[in-house]
Amino acid sequence: MTSTVQEAQAAKQTAADKVNAVAETLRALLQTEKALTEQIGRAIADGAAPDTFAAQKAERDAVSSQIVDYESAASHLDTDYTVAEETLKQAERTARAAAIQAAIDQARTDAAAYTDGFAAFLVARNAMRASASKLPGVEAAVVQLMEDVVSYQLKQTPANFAYASPFAELIEPYLTQAGR
Repeated sequence: MTSTVQEAQAAKQTAADKVNAVAETLRALLQTEKALTEQIGRAIADGAAPDTFAAQKAERDAVSSQIVDYESAASHLDTDYTVAEETLKQAERTARAAAIQAAIDQARTDAAAYTDGFAAFLVARNAMRASASKLPGVEAAVVQLMEDVVSYQLKQTPANFAYASPFAELIEPYLTQAGR
């Protein structure tokens, strides 16, 4: 994961933390406002003189003002969170694109090595066929051994683990037989 993605994740988390903190404060303010309104209502219902609950009204008005401020802040923080979320998504898309491009670049490098290796294989195979054609009595067996080793290496068939050995070791008995 790139540092840009990590930074975007951290920014998103910071924005989420701020949204949650403001939401919690807003909930507490709303509860306070409701409680003060209930107290004022009870005082009015009990016939109390308005000056006896004036302090509660002033506190409720202050809390109501804070609620308006925090609702406005919540709106801005929601926008900040959305921006942070989109920034993270873009950073992740960019990181995925970079990873895919790196895989493509590696595949190109591997394809070039494969091409070179295959060309070397064909040269070696043709040279071995030419050498096999000069071995009396084992020409066909050596060519078959060559094909069996290639088949084994590519497809694990024929299912003879001996074909996993180095070709120089596999061909030695045939060379010994040709030299007799």
